Amino acid sequence: GSTGGADGRILIWDLGRGSIVRSLDAHSNYVTGVEFSRDGKTLMSVSTDRTTKIWDLPSGTVRHNLTGDHMVTSLAMETGRRNLAVGDSEGMIRFWDVGQGTRVRELDCGDPSIGSIQFSLDGKTLVVLSRHFDKLTLWEVLSGRKLTSLEGDSSPFYSQAFSPDGSTLWAITGEGTIKSWRTSDWKSNWQVKTSSRYVNNLAVSPDGQKLCTVSYDGFLKLWSADKGKQIGELKMAPNRCFVDQAAFSS
Repeated sequence: GSTGGADGRILIWDLGRGSIVRSLDAHSNYVTGVEFSRDGKTLMSVSTDRTTKIWDLPSGTVRHNLTGDHMVTSLAMETGRRNLAVGDSEGMIRFWDVGQGTRVRELDCGDPSIGSIQFSLDGKTLVVLSRHFDKLTLWEVLSGRKLTSLEGDSSPFYSQAFSPDGSTLWAITGEGTIKSWRTSDWKSNWQVKTSSRYVNNLAVSPDGQKLCTVSYDGFLKLWSADKGKQIGELKMAPNRCFVDQAAFSS
């Protein structure tokens, strides 16, 4: 797995041993998103320093450094792992070809508070999380048409993730409540209140069996995806707080 935080570093973790295997001095400001390629050899990262970086992990070098005019707040990979979507602080989502480092298309969400984004399994739908509003908005990727919104509670959502088979969507609020929906009818499966506040990110394992959350108290916690039961936790490092992002490798 990998995590990124306020100091601009990205840490590559062995989750089985709970140890750091590599540290990258990645960005000059907050790391707001990290994502692995399917084979685990490429890592994508975005930051409030207005850059999107595509990394070659075996060598630890930057393959593509994509710059923009605004802070980059989120990223997501299409199912085929060829195109990368990134959202910025002006409400624009841009799609990049990972191999070529070229822009493919863009979508104007009209919401400058994009927190995170996620593709559906078939790549046709994009879920956009708003940091200022307690809702998730679903968009049709090719047409840019708004499909529907999922309402939350009084605490804004901070992160969301689809299951690998596309049957489930999870989301977590800033107050630490994890919610689960069936994508067939968008009915609730379960919700659970965690013991952490200011939980910033949620990730799902490649087999869809585990969820991972990270929070400002410096803890990484593992959860069973089917019932929301906590199954483990790691303190990231002594006195290390403000952990913002997490991702599973394949």
